Order: sequence, then C-alpha cells, then structure tokens
Amino acid sequence: MGADYTVNHHEDLKPQLEKIGLADGVDVVFNCSEADGNWDVIPPILKQLGRVLLITGMHKPINPTALMFKRCSLHWELMFSRTIFDNEPEKQGEILQRFASWVDAGVIDPRVRDDHRFESIADLPKAFDIQKSGKAIGKIVLAVDKANWDQLLSSKQ
Repeated sequence: MGADYTVNHHEDLKPQLEKIGLADGVDVVFNCSEADGNWDVIPPILKQLGRVLLITGMHKPINPTALMFKRCSLHWELMFSRTIFDNEPEKQGEILQRFASWVDAGVIDPRVRDDHRFESIADLPKAFDIQKSGKAIGKIVLAVDKANWDQLLSSKQ
C-alpha cells in the first residue's frame, strides 16, 4: 500500500507499534474508516504534539481531552467543504487535477484488488457487502456502461 509499516486496526495497536520500533507512539494518525470505533485507541498511541486526521464523520460524541494533555491536534477533511461553503470552489478542481497527474505519472498507485472489481450494476450488493464488512483493502470499483447507467437513472425518475 506504499507504507513503510502497516498495522491491523482489528487488533491491539500498542504491541504492533512496539514490534516495529514505535513503542513511544506515532506523530500522525490518519484514520480512513470507522472513526467512532477507533477513537478510544488513538490518543494513547500519539506522541506529544501529535496530529489526528479524520476523513469520516462521527456518529457519537468524543472526548478530546486526551488530546489536550499531549497538546495534540485534531483535523477533519471533507472533500467538498470548499464547494459547500463557496470557499474558492475552483481549487477543488485544481486539487483533483493535481492528484490525477500524480496517478498518471505513477507517483500514486490507487489500489484496486481484483476481487474488488465488478462489471455490472447487478454486482452492487456484493460491492456494498465488501465495504460494509470493514475488510476492504483499497478501492472498490463498479464499472457500469453508459446503457446500464442511463437505465438506472431513468428508473429513478
């Protein structure tokens, strides 16, 4: 996946970090899924002045006090914030174009496992089940040809 080390978020993180030489903790936690389910384990593994980046919403209240004692910071990113709040919305396109150029140049390699590729709208329930399982790795791709897409859209009207 491009990381020097990975940990299994389904298991206790502290021993895994110790095993890879990070017994003192980490500087940054980038949480891409289930922030609600993972919040309680994040503050203990952060170093002082650490940072937490979340890209998912939370459905229950959190207690940020554990971050305060270590002077850690919490950052949320929502891809469409600029557009929603009309804050230089044109920059969103610039960011996406820059990202696309990195993909085209091979700097970023978007991960799509073969078992995460689906060829028909009929496969949508299977794709959803993988996502819902919490065991998806990389992106899930559902390829829908234009005829099927048009049919799907017309059935919604």
